[in-house]
Amino acid sequence: MLNIKDSVAEHTDGATADEIAYVLKRSVLTVRPRVSELSGMKAIVDSGARRANTSGRSAIVWRMADPAS
Repeated sequence: MLNIKDSVAEHTDGATADEIAYVLKRSVLTVRPRVSELSGMKAIVDSGARRANTSGRSAIVWRMADPAS
C-alpha cells in the first residue's frame, strides 16, 4: 500500500493534499496533517505551483525535496 510520501514521489508533476487523499482512498482530513509533517521535515516542498482542490480553492502542489537538500 502506498503511503503519502510515496504518492508524492509518484506524481512527477507534484500533488495536492486532495490528490494524494484521492489516490490513497483516504480522507483529506487524515492526509493534510501528514503532509504538514513531511513539509516540516523538509521531505516534501512547495513546488510553487497551485491547483484547485475539491472545494475549488487554490492548493499547494507538493513535490519531493531534492536529495541534496
